[in-house]
Amino acid sequence: GMILNDCFDLQEDRRDRPQRPLPAGRIPLRNAWMLGWLLMLCGCLLAALVGQTQLLIALILSAAILAYDAWLKKYFIGTLVMGGCRYLNWLLGLSVVPLTASDWALPIPVFIYIFSLTSLSRIETDAGSSGPLTICISGVVASACSLTLLYVLGILQHGWALVPAAILLIPLLHSLVSNYRNMNTHTIQANVKL
Repeated sequence: GMILNDCFDLQEDRRDRPQRPLPAGRIPLRNAWMLGWLLMLCGCLLAALVGQTQLLIALILSAAILAYDAWLKKYFIGTLVMGGCRYLNWLLGLSVVPLTASDWALPIPVFIYIFSLTSLSRIETDAGSSGPLTICISGVVASACSLTLLYVLGILQHGWALVPAAILLIPLLHSLVSNYRNMNTHTIQANVKL
């Protein structure tokens, strides 16, 4: 998905990120397309070897990845689709054992977090609006709350998992809130990396 994303974004990257491997010419575009499609096909084939449920999830995930990469990333719905891609990615891993209702809830914090991060990444090259930053801050808090709720409901069995999440949340929120005072493409890109 990431390779195909870079292939679809070649014109934009030539303009905004010329140092990346494809626009810089370090990797031929044809090779990147072939490798991206080959890896996606191999992923689906490997999922099929595990079972029908895994193949179904892999096919839906592949379709979501392609929809995001080729068309939807420019629109707000793309942020939801990217969150859905990460949700499905986790669900695919969880599906190696029979899925329970609780298993479907486990990736929800990941969905919320990735939706939030993708909202912020939409303004990496044009930090004109603070709306995506507000969405990101709210989403990071909502992701932490949903993780806590999963523990309270007994779906997340290990409370110690909340400790590293809290330790990582504090500097991330501090950095995001600081962007309000000094919002520019550099600080937005730094927060996306963080």
